[in-house]
Amino acid sequence: MVTSDTSINGLDSDLPLDAITMKTNDGKKITIEKKYLGMSGYLQGMLNLDAYADEIEVNTSYKVMKKIQTFIEYHFVNKFEIKQCHLLTTSDLKGMMSAWDIKYLDIPKKDLIELVNVSHYMMIEPLVQAGCAKIAYLLKGKTEKQIRRMFNIKREFSRKDFDEVHCDYLWALDPNDYKLA
Repeated sequence: MVTSDTSINGLDSDLPLDAITMKTNDGKKITIEKKYLGMSGYLQGMLNLDAYADEIEVNTSYKVMKKIQTFIEYHFVNKFEIKQCHLLTTSDLKGMMSAWDIKYLDIPKKDLIELVNVSHYMMIEPLVQAGCAKIAYLLKGKTEKQIRRMFNIKREFSRKDFDEVHCDYLWALDPNDYKLA
């Protein structure tokens, strides 16, 4: 018995065989050539599970997915490099990454955090590295109060919060380093 599988990208499909559609959580769609998906461990894995897939749902907004598409398409052709250097001795990001990457990451902090979170989930290591370097640069020289204001962190740890975290990360925390409310 022959069955028809409409999920297979065939003669009646609107997509070229070498492209895939990303459906974002806000219902919009982006078409990306499959050759670019190798930069994302997650997307490549999804494609490996179903080589005939013509659509992958991604749990991010169209805006962030479009930004990711720009990054992976650019760095498919232009090798990504981030120079390892100590942020305390670097006056700006020019010594760490390309001018294109610096301009690419010149976005509002909220968007930058979301971009790093999504690129981490999608296993796009170069974008995670670049985004984290930018965040570290933004934090450089800031006081705790300035960082709290920058990221809209409103409250201190309560004793209960501290105890919960302390149980999970005994090796990482010193109670003398934190103000407890």
